[in-house]
Amino acid sequence: MASIIRQMTGVDSEPVTIGPYELGEVLGEGAMGVVYRSHDSDLDVEVAVKVLRRRGALLDPEVRRRALREAKAMAEVIHRNVVHVHKVGFDRGQAWISMELVPGKTLRNWLHDDEHSWEEVLRVYVQAGRGLAVAHARNVIHGDFKPDNVLIGDDGVPKVADFGLALLGGEHSPAGGTPEYMAPEQYLGRHRDARSDQFSFCVALFEGLTAHHPYSRWTFGEFLSTIQARDPTATQTSVRQEYRRLIFVKASHGELSWPRVRDGIPRSIRVALTRGLDPDPERRFSTMGELVDRLDLERQRKRTRIFIGAAAALAVAAMAGGVGMYQYQRRQRAEICRAAPDEYAKVWNDEVRSSLVPRLGDPTTNRVEELVEIHRARWQTAYANACEATLMEREADAWISVEGCLNRRLLAVDAGLTELAEEGSTDAVTTVDELTTPSPALCWLDAASLTSARALDARDTDAIAEVRAELALARIDEIARRYDDGITRVEPQLSRAKALDYEPLLAEVHYQLGRLRLQRSRNDSAQREGWNTPGFDDLAAAATYASNSFHRSTAWDIAIFQAKMLSVLGRPVPPVDLESALDHEPGGRLLLREQEAELLEMHGLDLYRRGLEDEEPDEAVDLLREAVASLERAAALQAKRGHRLGRAKALGNLARTQIELGTRLGGEQAAASYRGAAAAIEEAMKLWGEESYGHKYLAPLNGQLVNALMTIDSTEAREIVESALAELGDDPDSIYVLLPGLQAFLRQPFALELADRAMALLDNHPLPPLIESQLRMYALDALIRDPAATSRLGDVRQWSAALEHSLPLDPRLSAREPLAQAFLGRAKLLLGQWSDARSWLQKATSHQSWSTMTDVTRAEVWLDLAETELHLDEREPAAEALARAWALIDGGTEGYPHDVLAPRHEALLAELREI
Repeated sequence: MASIIRQMTGVDSEPVTIGPYELGEVLGEGAMGVVYRSHDSDLDVEVAVKVLRRRGALLDPEVRRRALREAKAMAEVIHRNVVHVHKVGFDRGQAWISMELVPGKTLRNWLHDDEHSWEEVLRVYVQAGRGLAVAHARNVIHGDFKPDNVLIGDDGVPKVADFGLALLGGEHSPAGGTPEYMAPEQYLGRHRDARSDQFSFCVALFEGLTAHHPYSRWTFGEFLSTIQARDPTATQTSVRQEYRRLIFVKASHGELSWPRVRDGIPRSIRVALTRGLDPDPERRFSTMGELVDRLDLERQRKRTRIFIGAAAALAVAAMAGGVGMYQYQRRQRAEICRAAPDEYAKVWNDEVRSSLVPRLGDPTTNRVEELVEIHRARWQTAYANACEATLMEREADAWISVEGCLNRRLLAVDAGLTELAEEGSTDAVTTVDELTTPSPALCWLDAASLTSARALDARDTDAIAEVRAELALARIDEIARRYDDGITRVEPQLSRAKALDYEPLLAEVHYQLGRLRLQRSRNDSAQREGWNTPGFDDLAAAATYASNSFHRSTAWDIAIFQAKMLSVLGRPVPPVDLESALDHEPGGRLLLREQEAELLEMHGLDLYRRGLEDEEPDEAVDLLREAVASLERAAALQAKRGHRLGRAKALGNLARTQIELGTRLGGEQAAASYRGAAAAIEEAMKLWGEESYGHKYLAPLNGQLVNALMTIDSTEAREIVESALAELGDDPDSIYVLLPGLQAFLRQPFALELADRAMALLDNHPLPPLIESQLRMYALDALIRDPAATSRLGDVRQWSAALEHSLPLDPRLSAREPLAQAFLGRAKLLLGQWSDARSWLQKATSHQSWSTMTDVTRAEVWLDLAETELHLDEREPAAEALARAWALIDGGTEGYPHDVLAPRHEALLAELREI
């Protein structure tokens, strides 16, 4: 042993001693040093002595003085979750630390040796965090918190070890500590403090809860295997350095990624960890204690039980006090009714808003904030009104039911905001709009729901809360189109709800399951046939349970969603007489105002769909006119309510309907309908502002409008395109105007202006391949048709190369493949690349979709091929191509193509005769 110790530490004595200690068996070894068992004669206890590996820095007197100061501070930290440091010293230039001996295992080994629930893992880390917080209170920074530096004693108590060792000269980096667990400022060697420990603690806890590093999708082992499979010469050391660098880069940018499977980890825990892992120390918790308080679920539950117990005691005292307590009781109930702002503030506050900005950016966060603030006002109004009408009148059961509904509405918003803060979304506004649309006022309908619901004990209440939390997450899965994930999440909850035998919960579970199944099947034509679409049976079951338990808010949610899905799936949606339906309900007039706009819009969309399908022209026009009237009223109601984005959506649907109506009318009536659509789109664009979802929603309507207007007034159509593009600026969503514009103005000079703008957009923004390939196709066509194309051969070469790189096209565009090949052939012809031109043109004419091309397009391609063959001195193929072209041209009408293509055919034929 002496030789080993001498080699590792420089200590050379027999028996082996360091300071006052005789070193015994080796208890452990790490990067920092070796731990030995020893006996402290002064304290008369067994101790652990850590002998640090030799470091030149420790020979410096100033470093040694600093280390001794740290050691003195560490010795003053006495806590059940901290390994107590007894003494620190130097012997022949070698540092050693004597500390409490903890029989047991490291936290890392504890995590790996057995299966532990997330609750067990959290409980252990909370205890370790308490120890870390106490050390921070003594101005002691750990510097290297990780699972290896936490010991789990045989008694199960976790203790944080190795305080300050990184400050004694860690070898992992200039900053000390272990890079995988370091805060960005520590990794860079900048100032570190208790908040750096907080970051390391959160990395370790995140790993313990999810088995993933917060800033890496792979474990080091997986990363090593992947790299060495690509490069067998890569060493483990070089790969680890790269692994650490990648973690640092992601951590510096806050690119935290929660695994999809979270095993029920509560939102409050995820939010706390996300904040503790913020790359900016200023945005983390101010103290370790504050973080641990947020993580300590047991303490929070205990405080809740104490609060409930105190409330019960007050209730008993109130009954004992008789009439004398009446005013006191009313004051207490009034306090509850005034709690609405506090309840909503738990879900939406400055901290939550700040957590969205890194994921969504300021403009989108502003739109989200606007929607949430509208919902906050509606929710708080509903809360206060319902509370005063029930609790203040001592109808406690009614209030409990209404409050439960309000809290479910709030839970859904909470789950959505959490998802956005953790995962981000390209459709953040859509997500929040979906979650805030259900009216909080509908909760007033639940005032009677407990009349048939059985009494619940505390265990049942907890189980119901857990199921509802899963339903809220499933709603997020639905909005994010993760239908299978959502169904997998909800199906087990159905069994739990049945076991609880609680009809309101069964209604909620069947309702969410029905939503998911219907959304999944809405684009499946096989499942859309008949009335047996998966999901409708779930809605029927949900409606039955809701009716049986007087769970009217859920019943209305079901009715509204079913109406929407009937419309989407092409089934009749009868108009709803809201006035008579709500007359007998408490607060019915308020509910009418809240829901009328949404139901009018759905009815209008149903009329629109029926108008599209009706084969009788006059009847179709009548249906579309009714749809316009219904949608105009819906948009007006949304304006009256101050719901900006609700009005914007209604205007978009109105514009779509007016465009369709215009195509059925013709003449001046059509022009008037198109102008109405243009005005609706313009206002909706302004209402959406910079929000990209609004652009995605409205820009395609501009495209439809342009194509429709081209049949009446191309000048007006051009003005609409120019106006829309001016509104969109360089927003990537301008593709939804550029693409239909390029198609509408095909063979017109304006197309080249659009083409230049489209190519500039592609240079600056990555776009979906499906869109990109189409833009490149039509932009190239606009360029090579322009008379001045020969002066832009560089662009022709570059644009054609880019389009060539996009082939083959997405299978959804396979019918347009010959068109792309034809455009490439024409470009090669312009560039004088005859063989390449022939190759592309022949591919076009032999493509399986060739026969679906218009006569004009096919005639042009045959003429291009004839010209190419003439350049290659191939007389017979040129003659055959000209004959095929003439067969298409000769049957054409006057104007284009005949007047344009016939002269070109004649010129090529004359050239052929000269050969």
